[in-house]
Amino acid sequence: MRAYRETMLFSVLSVFVLAASLLAAERAPAADAVACDDFLPPLREAFVKKVGPSSCMTMQNSVTIDGRAYRRIDIGLNGSVDGYVAKTGAYKEYLTNVPDLVFPQTGNPGPLFGAVASYERDRGAAITMVLPSDSAAWNGKLFITAHGRNRSFKEGTLKAWDKYFDPTKPSADLNKYDLLILAKGFALAKTYRTSVENIGEVNAILDDGTAVDYVAFNESVHTSRTLLAWRRELWRFDSDAHRAEPTSMATPPERASVAA
Repeated sequence: MRAYRETMLFSVLSVFVLAASLLAAERAPAADAVACDDFLPPLREAFVKKVGPSSCMTMQNSVTIDGRAYRRIDIGLNGSVDGYVAKTGAYKEYLTNVPDLVFPQTGNPGPLFGAVASYERDRGAAITMVLPSDSAAWNGKLFITAHGRNRSFKEGTLKAWDKYFDPTKPSADLNKYDLLILAKGFALAKTYRTSVENIGEVNAILDDGTAVDYVAFNESVHTSRTLLAWRRELWRFDSDAHRAEPTSMATPPERASVAA
């Protein structure tokens, strides 16, 4: 079984390689978006389809937050992920890798179907990375956040990937948890996805060929196994930047990413 959360993290965490490489290569503020497809991992196969990030855009900015200097890297992704959904019953819409946990607890016996769903950066599929500019200010750890439900582009709670950053207010889209994470010396990776079901924002193909548009992305849990699997790929800095890879990565409860 391909884990949805692992698939999503495979898709999004892999572009941290891009983030680190660009950070090393380009020091001046770069507000213009540039393609980063060359840094994407190979597509995988799931349910006889190729899945994974298929297109990548990024932009960088040097910012000051609470008197401290940071490098901000905004990343937008197009692509697809795989998981399981139902056609009827409670929680039928939540694309998940743990059907044995999600569906029984809501009294939904299935049947369940493998699904491949697409995401789009122009509808909010994005990552915001914020890293201390001074390697001495970094505690060697990366904190990854995932918001809860009720986020969608259609309802105005997600933005196109390049609209989150406001150069006049560089921390305007960061909540109190994010700011505390940065103040404690962590690097921050803030993820965005559609988590509202039944609004026609996420299209998916089930393994029986049925096309549906009621899916929402369920990314409530990040496993340490997934994060550790990507640990070596997250940071590749040159000699005058953050040379070491993270010593650990942390994820908060899902609610910790809700705006405070």
